[in-house]
Amino acid sequence: MSAYIKYLLILALFIPLMLGAQSDEIGRLKKEREKLEQEIRFTKKKITEIKSKKKSSMHSLVTLKKQLQTRRELVRNIERQIKAIEHEIRTKEEVIKALNEDLERLKDEYARLIYKTYIHSNHYDYLLFVFSAPTFNDAYNRLKYLKIYGEYREKQAALIKEAQANIQREIAEQEALRDEKKKLLKSEREQQALLAREQEELSRQVKNFEHKEAFYRQEMARKERAVRAIEGKIEELIAEAMKKKEKSGGRVYSLTPEAKALGASFESNKGKLPWPVAHGSITRNFGKRPHPVLPSQMVTSLGIGISTNKEEPVRVVFPGTVEAIFYTPTYHRMVLVNHGTYFTAYGNLKAVSVVKQQKLSALQEIGTVYTDPESGESELEFQIWKSSGSKPVKLNPALWLYK
Repeated sequence: MSAYIKYLLILALFIPLMLGAQSDEIGRLKKEREKLEQEIRFTKKKITEIKSKKKSSMHSLVTLKKQLQTRRELVRNIERQIKAIEHEIRTKEEVIKALNEDLERLKDEYARLIYKTYIHSNHYDYLLFVFSAPTFNDAYNRLKYLKIYGEYREKQAALIKEAQANIQREIAEQEALRDEKKKLLKSEREQQALLAREQEELSRQVKNFEHKEAFYRQEMARKERAVRAIEGKIEELIAEAMKKKEKSGGRVYSLTPEAKALGASFESNKGKLPWPVAHGSITRNFGKRPHPVLPSQMVTSLGIGISTNKEEPVRVVFPGTVEAIFYTPTYHRMVLVNHGTYFTAYGNLKAVSVVKQQKLSALQEIGTVYTDPESGESELEFQIWKSSGSKPVKLNPALWLYK
């Protein structure tokens, strides 16, 4: 019987671990879903603002396409949640079945104990059983046996009650999971319907732009030239910042320990840097890639575009020093911040609230984002660069920001 109790203890330890791993996965998917829903609410708000301008723009198409992508991710997330819940429901069904089997075994064994006690009580008197022992030690052992036997009966009764409570708890949790699954299935159907409507809206807007395609191609070619000019400008500024020469003698110095430490600290925060704005969504990705609306046209992005609110404050993502402030026709005012061997650039600013060589702390405001008066677009240009040899290297900011 002791082996059976050991089995129950092992089962009691194993089941919570098994169900806990599944609950962790469901919890992770829920957090991911909340983030996607938040992003959809933000882009939906931006689309409404753009429509209020009563003037279509390429940005409205890009934002709508981003909304579609995010909603598809949300649908996939819901599908994964449903699968995880179905798996947990199946596991709970197995647990309930095992607990019921254990309960029946416990009841059977308890019934046998009660029956044996009843039979023995009719033939033997407990006191006679104890005092009929040939020696005092035997009498003591018999008394001890009766006590252990009584405690064992009480333990069996407690195990039965515990098994019954566990079964009721598992059934209640299973019902809660079934209810959650129903809600998720309803949500999935709603999201699929919204996805279909947004796809229709995107197709309609693309058709409206077809006759303007030549104009937009010219605009994108002009922007590509401007991007290359900005790239050259930033490379030049970083190269100058990294030069450590004496005014006379031309001797080259290495980075100071402080600059090395700052650069190393920046690098250790990859994937953990705060966003340069408190509210926003990435609407333009890093690198050279097909245009989201005109895929035959390749476009280059030195960083990422973060769509945000009008007059949104822009914050530096890491402690550093203002290296340069300059103006470009494409990104308006730009601020370049030195973080040792790394640099961050913030473009499309309406106003700048810092000065050159000013020391900055993390999340310190450096200006406000510019809003296009015609399209209503408020998109921050955010870049990360690393000094590497003779030429700085562009990095993908999306990999450095906190997820």
